Amino acid sequence: MKRILLITHDASRTGAPMVVLHFARWLRAHRPEVGVDVLAVKGGALAAEFREVSDTYRELVMPPLPQFGLVRRAVNKAMRMAGLVRIPSASEWKEELLRILSTQGYDVIHANSLASIPVGIRIKELAGGKPLLVAHIHELSTVINQVLPGLRDHIPNVDRFLAASEMVRDELVRYWGIPADRTEVQYEFAEVTRGATEPGESNGSPVFTVGGSGTVVMRKGWDLFIQVAQWVHAHDPQIPVRFVWAGRMVEHDRPMVERDIERAGLKDIVYFTGELSDPSAQYSTFDVFLLPSREDPFPLVCIEVGAMGKPIICFEGATGTAEVLRSGGGRIVPYLNVEAMGQAVVDYARDAARRKADGDLNRTQFAKFGPDQQCPLMLQRIEEALKRKASHA
Repeated sequence: MKRILLITHDASRTGAPMVVLHFARWLRAHRPEVGVDVLAVKGGALAAEFREVSDTYRELVMPPLPQFGLVRRAVNKAMRMAGLVRIPSASEWKEELLRILSTQGYDVIHANSLASIPVGIRIKELAGGKPLLVAHIHELSTVINQVLPGLRDHIPNVDRFLAASEMVRDELVRYWGIPADRTEVQYEFAEVTRGATEPGESNGSPVFTVGGSGTVVMRKGWDLFIQVAQWVHAHDPQIPVRFVWAGRMVEHDRPMVERDIERAGLKDIVYFTGELSDPSAQYSTFDVFLLPSREDPFPLVCIEVGAMGKPIICFEGATGTAEVLRSGGGRIVPYLNVEAMGQAVVDYARDAARRKADGDLNRTQFAKFGPDQQCPLMLQRIEEALKRKASHA
C-alpha cells in the first residue's frame, strides 16, 4: 500500500474521528512510506491535528465566498449576469473536489463511519473502481436507520466492512444483510494513560465520584445519568457522592439539562462540565464510570477510564463494552433499569475491595485497545483485503 485516503464524517473530538486521528498518527510514525490524506465531510475541533498527521487535509465543505465592497460586488454580479463569471454551486464544488481526489492514485479508501460511505463510493466510482474501499462502521441499527437507512444499497460497492465490536458485526450481518465473509471486527482504540490514582483506589476525595461522558444527546443517556443520581441520593443519602459528566453540550439543550438537575434536587450533586480538550484529568477523578447509553457500539471513553483502573457500569444489550466486561471489571445491568444501575453505584461505594479488584482487572483488559495494539491489526486487515482484491482483478 502506497497511498491511503482516510475519510471521517467530521473532525469533532468524538469517538469515530479520534480513531481516524490515532490511525493516521500511527501510520505517520510506523509506516512513513505510506502517503496519508484525510478528507473530513465536515470540519471540527480536530482539524489542526489532522493537518499535522496527514500529507493533505481537506474538508468537503465549500468555503465561503470572499466579501467585497459594494462596488466590487456590483461588478461581480454584472459579470455573472453577462455570463463572464460563473460561481459553482455547493454540489458542483463538492463533485469537483471528489473528482480531484479520484485522480490521486489511492490504493485504499478508508470510509470511517456511515456518513463517509457514500463519499468513499463516489470517489471509487470516479477512479474507475480501482481503489479498495473499506468501510469501518461504528454504529448500531438505530443510528444506521437515522444516518444511512439505505445502507443495503451501498453494500455491493464496498470491498470490506470492519465492525467496531462483535455487537456491531452481528447486527450488520443479521439485520442488514452484509455477507459474513466480508465483515470482521476491528475494535476501536484510544490513547490509554495511567490516572492520577492507582488502579481501583479512591481518588483521594471524601466524596465518591461517579463519572459519565459523551455528547449530551438522548442516545448517550444523559437523562438516565441524572435519574441514577436521583435514585442513589434518595436510597442511600449517607453516601457523599457527586455525578460528573464530561462532554459537549449544545447551548440550546443546556436550559433543559439544568432544569432537570434543579427539579430533581441535585444542584450540588450532578455536574456537566462541557467539552474538554483533554478530559483525562477529569477521568482520573472518577471512582467508577457510568455508561447509561441506550446504544453505544464501543465508546472510546470506556477504553480510557478502563485503562485507568475504573470499574464500568453499563446496560445489557446497549454497548459492545459489555463484551469486555463479561470477564469482569464492572456490572452489566438490565436495559434501562435505573434502579439496578443505582444499586451498582451504591455497591461500589460501599465495597472498596470490590472496586479495586474490578479496577485492577480493567487496567489489564482495556490496555489492549491502545493504538499500538490495534493499529497494526487494522493495517493487517486492510492489506489482506488489498491482496484479495488484487488476486481477483
